[in-house]
Amino acid sequence: MAARRAVVLVYVVRSSDPQFFPAGAKVVCPDGGAPEVFGLGEAEAAALCAHLPETDRSDAPGVIDVRWSDSPRPAEVSLYRERLQPPLQCIVAGAGHVGAVLVEIGRALGWSVVVVDDRSDFADPARFPGDVDVVCDSFEQVWRRLTVDAATAVVLLTRGHRHDQTCLRALVGTEPFYIGMIGSRRRARKVLVELRDDGVSQEFIRRVFTPVGLPLATETPAEIALAVAGEIVAAWRGRGDWARQQKDAYYERTRRNESSTR
Repeated sequence: MAARRAVVLVYVVRSSDPQFFPAGAKVVCPDGGAPEVFGLGEAEAAALCAHLPETDRSDAPGVIDVRWSDSPRPAEVSLYRERLQPPLQCIVAGAGHVGAVLVEIGRALGWSVVVVDDRSDFADPARFPGDVDVVCDSFEQVWRRLTVDAATAVVLLTRGHRHDQTCLRALVGTEPFYIGMIGSRRRARKVLVELRDDGVSQEFIRRVFTPVGLPLATETPAEIALAVAGEIVAAWRGRGDWARQQKDAYYERTRRNESSTR
């Protein structure tokens, strides 16, 4: 889990041969790695691993029955199986006022939070007490030090669209479940158009949530951070399309109201 790899835990809960397959024996199956067995002899561990059913990310925790007779140690066992995902990771690029509040909200929600800035007085661990990974590095180089996976939300809160472009370019080819970029619609459009003109795919560009955050008519940095956190939760729970629809509807209403008052 510390390496941000999903893992399937398998526990023996019942067995037809408790002498060799006792309840409490377990198998740890990390994604992309070999299973590790605890509480079984070598031959029994090999037999159990050979007959473990395949798992899928959508599998719910539960008990399954497995039986085999094609090994020197035939058995019938009941296995409790549970898939554990690494915790949601939120990478906050930009440690200003909004970023500082978002870090605190993320900690309260149990996220694994990383805050990044190229200014040492902003990327100061003293500003972020608690279990927060604070990284001071350039926005060009920092992504080489970070793990960006399918359980990662990236929030770009930098002080200039040049830094946002740099970060977005570095994220091309990665698969975070959420990328959000702060700024007005005009500024965001300029950044994304320049990326498109430089050959970045439209598929990647469409993944960027911008302007960042749910449309809560925010005014203060704390309110903006709250709106961003809400949008991250929506995307994490599979409601990213809903968040986009709410935002599009809000900005369309705003545009109509502005046109009617001219």
